[in-house]
Amino acid sequence: AGQLGGDNGLDILVTTPLRLVEALQAENSKVDLSHVRLVVLDEADRLLDATDGLLKAKHEGSKDSGSAHARSFVEQIDSLLNACGNGAIRAMFSATMGGRIRNLAETVLRNPVDIAINSHGGAIGANTDIDQKLVFVGREEGKLLEIRKLVNKGIKPPVLIFLQSQERAQALYKELRYENVNADVIHAKRSQKARDLAVQNFRKGDTWVLICTDLVARGVDFKAVNLVINYDLPASGVTYVHRIGRTGRAGRKGESITFFTEDDFDQLRSIANVLKISGCEVADWMLHLKKADQKSKKKLVPKKRKHIDSRK
Repeated sequence: AGQLGGDNGLDILVTTPLRLVEALQAENSKVDLSHVRLVVLDEADRLLDATDGLLKAKHEGSKDSGSAHARSFVEQIDSLLNACGNGAIRAMFSATMGGRIRNLAETVLRNPVDIAINSHGGAIGANTDIDQKLVFVGREEGKLLEIRKLVNKGIKPPVLIFLQSQERAQALYKELRYENVNADVIHAKRSQKARDLAVQNFRKGDTWVLICTDLVARGVDFKAVNLVINYDLPASGVTYVHRIGRTGRAGRKGESITFFTEDDFDQLRSIANVLKISGCEVADWMLHLKKADQKSKKKLVPKKRKHIDSRK
């Protein structure tokens, strides 16, 4: 960071959009991107989703939900591309690229070449090296029971568990610690130092189970994850693919288990379709559930769920 804007310049800069925008707009800024030759956007679907940052921050309880840190990634990307000038080659990489995001991407690309690896004909699919399972737990209380069954049966660490909010992540962490499970948690209310330490211990194998939310887990490279558990059903197929994509990497086999309750049927079909497209076994009735209406799809708001507490 100290070299940014210095006299010697940089050959390669890896950054988040907001940090670079802030550096460009800082008083007496010396940052000059006019000679940049290549701009790469990783996880392009997340970067170009105008609602993503605001929705995630709001529903995961981030303090930054109303600040500049939660402003649209689209605005940030536009600022950076304008600063780079017209000569830079632009490339985008993503595990998923839905129609709406693809259309938006084409507004910032010139004569784009589309390269698809393990393509599913434009539909959202997941890595075929992941053994995906959907598990019906009845009601919210059934999730804790199912987690206990998995632990008693024996799970092969490292394991990632995703929940929809920091409050729920913290509550599950307390429950698992009460059960003497070697677990830790990362969410927005924990300090950056505490989060970094939790991830470090997870990578070293000192922690077997790491509980997290989508917002905090984004951009963190988790090595050799064997199992991903979706404690809370993701609000979209795209989020689902990104979650379970933490396992089954670099030719390794992985496993994902997704819990769903009787209240999740309206959002289950999109997840079931991902399993079918990826070649995993899925009950036929799930594929014929009523489609979510367009208004609900645009909101992508996580469901209100009962508090996690086995003592109530």
